[in-house]
Amino acid sequence: MTKYVVISLLWLAGLIWTSAPVYADAIDKNIRLCDNDDTDPFVKINACTWLLLSGEITTPQVALINRGIAWRKKGEYDKAISDYTAAINIKPDFADALIYRGIAWYDKGDYDNAISDYTAALGIKPDDALALYNRGLVWHDKGEYDKAVSDYTAALDIKPERHLPSVTGATPGPKRAKPSRPFPTVRRLLTSTRTLRLSSITGATPVAMTSP
Repeated sequence: MTKYVVISLLWLAGLIWTSAPVYADAIDKNIRLCDNDDTDPFVKINACTWLLLSGEITTPQVALINRGIAWRKKGEYDKAISDYTAAINIKPDFADALIYRGIAWYDKGDYDNAISDYTAALGIKPDDALALYNRGLVWHDKGEYDKAVSDYTAALDIKPERHLPSVTGATPGPKRAKPSRPFPTVRRLLTSTRTLRLSSITGATPVAMTSP
């Protein structure tokens, strides 16, 4: 009987030893897929979910953000918001997660929540030019041109225009969600917003802005 127990334990030890490299490779593979912006959204969601369920990552909030980006690309804004919120619950001072969630609120047309998240992010990172830029877009769409001009100007004061995105849906850090539609450069957008602000005061008809 003891002989069979020893054989069984040796077999189990061999199975664990041979499986360990395979499991490690699976972790590495899913990390790459979850982190890569070019990964197909469906594949990215599966990879990030695998990592979250595995319990093998020390920063689940990053996997949640990456999965949220994939949900947003698929137009699943509520699921993206849910993942961003979970990331914020893990790390409340995660300014990038607040900005990502603000973008998803913006995509849904919920401008008030978008502004709230961008403002909260700026409370954590006051010099985040992209948060200012994104909040400026929301103010612009709400017709709050004075506030839009203020945010665009502050963003340009922090970073040269060449470092700011020329598209809406701008996101922070190295992993950027794909834009949803083209947008003029920040400086041209600032000029256009000033024109709209003036026309709202004088009642004049603003000149249409051409695409970049």
